[in-house]
Amino acid sequence: MVIECAADAGSLMADSESVTLINGKATISATVKDAPYIPSGYTNAYVLTKGEGLVIQALGGTPSFEVMEAGNYTIHSIVFNSETLDTGIVVPGQTTGFDVYGLIIAGGGSICASLDVTGAPVIVTEDTVCNAFSGSMYSQSPINCLSNGLTMLSAKFKAAPSIPAGYQQLFVLTEAFSLRILNVSSMPQFEVSHEGFYRIHSLIYNPNTLDLSVVVPGQTTGFDVVNLIAKNDICASLDVSGAVNLVIGSKWFCYFFNRYFKNGSSGKSATTAKGANDTALEALVNNFDSYQTFKESFIASNGKIKLYPNPVINTLKVDMEVFDDEVMDYVVLDINGRKVLSGSTKNLQYGIQTVDTSILNAGMYIVQFNSAYRTVTEKIIVRK
Repeated sequence: MVIECAADAGSLMADSESVTLINGKATISATVKDAPYIPSGYTNAYVLTKGEGLVIQALGGTPSFEVMEAGNYTIHSIVFNSETLDTGIVVPGQTTGFDVYGLIIAGGGSICASLDVTGAPVIVTEDTVCNAFSGSMYSQSPINCLSNGLTMLSAKFKAAPSIPAGYQQLFVLTEAFSLRILNVSSMPQFEVSHEGFYRIHSLIYNPNTLDLSVVVPGQTTGFDVVNLIAKNDICASLDVSGAVNLVIGSKWFCYFFNRYFKNGSSGKSATTAKGANDTALEALVNNFDSYQTFKESFIASNGKIKLYPNPVINTLKVDMEVFDDEVMDYVVLDINGRKVLSGSTKNLQYGIQTVDTSILNAGMYIVQFNSAYRTVTEKIIVRK
């Protein structure tokens, strides 16, 4: 007696043709498109294969499987009789769908069964959530003065970084205003030889996806790196704000700044409030466009002079602080800009300087004090 094999696996349709791994896992599933025919005594099961070779990954009673690797998967329907097709011969990771198909009548074998070879393809991609985090940084001593032309800048973490497996961490030194990259290091420590505002950044990246050979010190900026990461959808993280540091060049201005900077002379308050002085220095960077404009403005704002009495009759007293090797000269100009009096305020180093104004006629005058570091201008009125 010849009996026709009526088993029919039907066909499946993927619930989602593309699935992304989340925390290293993903569930892929399918729905019946064409109903199977399951003869009496037969079973309908489902097979998960991977790749073009249809390597069997798992067998299940429902068309739903959990996977933990990216790749091209297919969910197949199979209708079989366990008395004639022993699924125990299937070795996951080795046996293929083609091997099973070759055992059944449609594939040239002798067993009555049906396998939906086409199945429901599903593409599983890597987790798109980037877990790289640069952390954030601050400097315990953000105000430094050059000593013998050099100083060392350093930073610590205010918020800890997250470094995924296979990723690396680098530290980047930039010019604070333009974020022009000056140097990179495996440690958050840099030696500098020029005055200015600087930032120390943390960078977390995967060398396989972010090629840092494109960085040209002195030309490439932190903004360029951020744009490169965003444009190419690269998983990496740069602490753009970084730890702000101020390097002062001259001994005189170092003393002057530390005397008048409202948050203290060395940034030690940051040891009790992480980044307290960094915040104040960030405000300075935001308010100016260069170190030089900051310096000039800071001296002008804090280097005030007191002239009294004003109006003056015969003797003008000058109360003004000078520092270290500063030599302060003065000139007195009339309202037409002509110099009528000049001299040097040598006694300012020891207290109040006096200027003899007895030779001046009554009227308004401009007194200008000049040194190698600053110029201060005041008006006085002479009465007789």
